[in-house]
Amino acid sequence: MVAIREDLTGQVRLFLESGDRSFLHTMMDMDRNSIEAQAVVRYLMQLKHWPFTPGTEFSDVMNHFFAEFPERAKRLPEEYRATTFSLIKDSFDYECIEIVPEPKPQPAEEKKQARKTKPAARKAEHVVEGHDDDISDVGVDTDGASDRLKRVIAIQRAG
Repeated sequence: MVAIREDLTGQVRLFLESGDRSFLHTMMDMDRNSIEAQAVVRYLMQLKHWPFTPGTEFSDVMNHFFAEFPERAKRLPEEYRATTFSLIKDSFDYECIEIVPEPKPQPAEEKKQARKTKPAARKAEHVVEGHDDDISDVGVDTDGASDRLKRVIAIQRAG
């Protein structure tokens, strides 16, 4: 595979070392279909050195190479990715990382059904106000509780 031209790779290295943006002007003078220039953009994106701020020289370069225009060379995505990754490897000795999003695992059908069903609430069979045994059949120990608290518990459990 052919590497990216040396003057451009040198300017890109200078940008990474000192922030010199002269490579942007070089790229703007290149053909819009230049796979080399597009590989440079991908490389800097991989390094997280490509700002996406609108109205900057970087956005102008993005528009120059990636905006829709009639004479754009149509490439298969796999071929484009393989070519740019190879150019980057040969020119900058950098191995691109391709992040492939994995689909979110779906919970098993059993878990879905288990979450939808709620346990049946136990209801008191009888509630008679003012008696200590109002809520005895719901399993709440009310020894020492006030009559008012016992009635509130009985109402909550019965409803």
